[in-house]
Amino acid sequence: MEKISTSASAQTAPSSEESEDGGSEHPKTEDEGPAPQRDIEVSAGDMRGLGSALAAAYGKLMHNGLQRAREYYTSTPPVSCTNAKWQELGRNARLGTQMCCPSAAAFFEGLEAGLGWDVYEALVDFEVYTIELQRRAEERRKAKGKSSSSSSSSSSSSS
Repeated sequence: MEKISTSASAQTAPSSEESEDGGSEHPKTEDEGPAPQRDIEVSAGDMRGLGSALAAAYGKLMHNGLQRAREYYTSTPPVSCTNAKWQELGRNARLGTQMCCPSAAAFFEGLEAGLGWDVYEALVDFEVYTIELQRRAEERRKAKGKSSSSSSSSSSSSS
């Protein structure tokens, strides 16, 4: 069997948690520990093994990111998405991956085995962000509709 190898590097782009001046947007908690190595190499005999290897390297960071995203979108007002909807989106991501890309499904299966939690839920934050953008657009549309109707009624009453 062919050995699969990858190198993960993120040296040119600041993380989403870094501000433009290089500082962190949120204080570091004790359990986060030192910054992880930015360039790692892992290898495995198959895609599932590769997922497990990456879980060992990035698992804690992935889980922390999922928790922050889920808390923001499901708990911080205005709430964009319920926990139930988040889980449904994760199940849909799993089903789509299994149907369309067996290699990716095997990779995520290995990642999930290494992490011990549903990794597909960590993949849906961009979809949830789209839901939030739709919610904001609807809010603006409603606000614009209210201001248009109030301005037209005030102009008609002054004639």
